[in-house]
Amino acid sequence: MKSATRIQVHDSNELRAALAALAERLLPEVCVETGTHTGLGSTQYLIELAARYFIEKIYTIEVSKTLHETARGNLAQFPAVECLWGLSVDREAARTFIQSDPLLLERGPEPDLYIDFLPDPVGGYLRELDGAVGGDGDSETTPRDGILSEIVPSFSSRRPLFCLDSAGGLGLLEFEIVRSLMGEATYGIWLDDVNHVKHYRSMLLVQKDPRAEVLGSNMEEGWLVALCNG
Repeated sequence: MKSATRIQVHDSNELRAALAALAERLLPEVCVETGTHTGLGSTQYLIELAARYFIEKIYTIEVSKTLHETARGNLAQFPAVECLWGLSVDREAARTFIQSDPLLLERGPEPDLYIDFLPDPVGGYLRELDGAVGGDGDSETTPRDGILSEIVPSFSSRRPLFCLDSAGGLGLLEFEIVRSLMGEATYGIWLDDVNHVKHYRSMLLVQKDPRAEVLGSNMEEGWLVALCNG
């Protein structure tokens, strides 16, 4: 395991080509991004894609109120983008997942896998989560949670493209929720940080899925793009 600092989205023409190949096959009407940050990373790839392939809507989810407000300012010029403040998954499910994740508890055998908060990743990710979703219970200070389960059913038949890029130890949980919500429907997926505990296992599941066709991946840059056929 490697201790991780913040992992950046690469400026990658290879990634752009893989996303374009996905858009040409998928013809998505909607994109969903988890982990907006400031809106200047992966969101910009989706904006480029939306302009080229006439994608109607980009939902982007950020749990940090400060980052959400910054992203809203940075993305205000793009009317197709809707910034949502909150947690992509249920907060109690998130805590349970982090506390019981065997890869965080046992570290695993993958020596080149990045992980945050060593030597106590469980404690670190719980502090990160609690800091992000903390508040006194009123709507002004406490973000809503479970946003993926709230919004995805309304457009699951519109061939959505998911960019899963939330910070922390929730990547696999997000991925499993998306797969469950989409069922047998067709969708595209872009996993960011597949060389990280976040989406290493999600990558393995995609590679083994007979419904999924990997259209591009780069382990060094840390991404995978795939079409999941209905």
